[in-house]
Amino acid sequence: MNELYVIQDSYSPNNAATNRLLAFVKAFDEFGVKTSVIFILSDVRIKLPDDFGKVSFISLTLGHSIKIKYGNYYLQFALSIYPVYQFIRSLNKNDNVLLFGAMNYVFLFSLHKKLNLYHERTEHPDAVRTINAKLYKKKCKNLNGLFVISTYLKEYFSNLGVKKDNIHIVNMIVDTNRFKGLKKEVDNEKYIAYCGSIGNNKDGVDYLIRAYKIVAEKIDDVKLYIIGKVVASKEKEEYLSYIKENNLEDRIIFTGMVSADDMPQLLKNADALVLARPFSIFHFGFPTKLGEFLLTGNPTVVTNVGDIERFLKDGESSLIAEPGNVQDIANKIEWVLTHPKESEAIGKKGCDVAMKYFNYRIEAQKLLDVIYPNLI
Repeated sequence: MNELYVIQDSYSPNNAATNRLLAFVKAFDEFGVKTSVIFILSDVRIKLPDDFGKVSFISLTLGHSIKIKYGNYYLQFALSIYPVYQFIRSLNKNDNVLLFGAMNYVFLFSLHKKLNLYHERTEHPDAVRTINAKLYKKKCKNLNGLFVISTYLKEYFSNLGVKKDNIHIVNMIVDTNRFKGLKKEVDNEKYIAYCGSIGNNKDGVDYLIRAYKIVAEKIDDVKLYIIGKVVASKEKEEYLSYIKENNLEDRIIFTGMVSADDMPQLLKNADALVLARPFSIFHFGFPTKLGEFLLTGNPTVVTNVGDIERFLKDGESSLIAEPGNVQDIANKIEWVLTHPKESEAIGKKGCDVAMKYFNYRIEAQKLLDVIYPNLI
């Protein structure tokens, strides 16, 4: 078996994309696959992981160093081409290369005609900025395999002309070990929580804040923790203005970034976890943070986007609200907080769903079955 080269744009600790990649490569190593992870734009100041068995982590630092200095997206890409090209030249015939995201580099790797080239996509291509979206979509037709996270993305790429037999659904994954044996700490203040990229377009933080206001008018002893980095200063100003207007400064807490080590406990201590994703282009993907929400065993309130209802059932394993409906989201949150026994049972069933359908080893095996069909 030759080496598997896994390519990602950059290493961002505790970022959803990075956590997903690390869970996969951990499984690859456990299955005995020799794996090298190549971060194209990783900051030279970041300490890469060193506790992943025999997995090798390599940083091609030039591109990100330029980004730090100039902050120009296109210049960053242009200056990353040379080190990427040099790396591609070092590869041999029939080497297996798997691009996790890294959309801008699909074309460059496709120039090496003798590689076995695979690509993983968790969001609609138009949901993220690319150098040349048209060229990227064209090159996806020539991949040895395309791994997507939802039925919506499979249909989308099939309509683009990618052969259906080359498109494989691999569910979102979670590393169950991160929450193993974790217990809720006693004497904590009551709070509901969201963690992720803090913005309106993708995860509907504005809807969450407005829904919480409705809940806060009825339940006065629960706070809202919003965990992560605000993606736009304009949106942050809007949040703070709305919070001040409604006298919620002491009840809505922006924690900022939280370390990967501290995140599981912070989620575990919550009374409920909420994801108010609206209906948008992100509907095509699947909210990967949901897996960690479910693994806490806490009740979750989620909006009905993407493939959510393929895995979760309203009132049984989660509380599912209508996307963009602030009142409905608020009603679900209020129900969870006022029905603790029933909510506890729902949380346990949600955890069972995560263990069954989002297990990192099971989903990694699906992927390896495509790349190495004869692997036992």
